[in-house]
Amino acid sequence: DVTAAGSTLALGLMFFGSGNEAVADWMKPPETMFLLDFVRPDLLLLRVIARGLIMWHSVEPTAEWINSQISKTLSKVIKNKPDPDNDPFDLDHEAICQAYCNIVTGAAMVIGLRFAGTENLIAFKTLKKIITFFLSANGQYIGEYAGKATVESCITLVLIASSLVFAGTGNLEILRMIRMTRSRIGPQNSSVTYGSHMAIHMALGFL
Repeated sequence: DVTAAGSTLALGLMFFGSGNEAVADWMKPPETMFLLDFVRPDLLLLRVIARGLIMWHSVEPTAEWINSQISKTLSKVIKNKPDPDNDPFDLDHEAICQAYCNIVTGAAMVIGLRFAGTENLIAFKTLKKIITFFLSANGQYIGEYAGKATVESCITLVLIASSLVFAGTGNLEILRMIRMTRSRIGPQNSSVTYGSHMAIHMALGFL
């Protein structure tokens, strides 16, 4: 798994900014539910980042660009919010939700890297919507099946991406987001671990 992760990012860096569609297509998330079962969800995040590095000049700070990274099949399943207790297709809902979360977060990280230090308001609004979505995921279809650990990881990574866009500016709105996520302590926030606080303070440092 470590080798797969390293190779994925290495390819992204080797072909950085080249726009090589043949290599970029290797990094695309699987198009079908069957193929999705063969890729670990967290590796999808790295594949999306690698693809973004390769197609660097075509990255856009919009929700539409993020949605374009998700296969039509996966988007359709997430949009329909199937009932796991009455599922004729016997889908792996945990894998589907984790894959969706990691793909969206990977795309958010690409936006953060691509527009680092630019204070791009479109990028900020896009990333803020994603953070809000993940913060309200508990009790929802995606939050229930992706798991609290996955959702927490996504929240902190998108927060880092937001701070990268406004790196060095001390933006107050992002600072409030950091303060809010940092205040989540206690037994009711068991998914907020040492790693969460490390990532949150990393975002504060960039900001």
